Amino acid sequence: MQLRPEQLSAHLEKPLQPLYVLHGDDPLLTIEAGDLLRAAARRQGFDERSVLVVTPTFRWEELFHAAGNLSLFGGRTLIDLRMPTGKPGRDGAEALQRYCKSLPADTLTLITLPEMDWRA
Repeated sequence: MQLRPEQLSAHLEKPLQPLYVLHGDDPLLTIEAGDLLRAAARRQGFDERSVLVVTPTFRWEELFHAAGNLSLFGGRTLIDLRMPTGKPGRDGAEALQRYCKSLPADTLTLITLPEMDWRA
């Protein structure tokens, strides 16, 4: 489902989906949407957060490790994956597809990237 920025607040009043992808050509709107989503996640019991930034040396196993780390107290986790270039590369694309096929339970994944072009 694709949401416009003005639809996001109403959507976040409902139970959250396991995966969100934020992208756009206006960085401020993307940041604000991410802030709204993270606040909604906190309200809905996602009390742990793991921030991963994709750099040229990023190892995609880190995404799976973050998803597999269970809290000692059984908390729900937000995985905040940031892709500043918007290009995961071949290994990243394969890892993201594998990850999305079996999203972990009690985990909310937020992927943030710049405006997507037709190749994305």
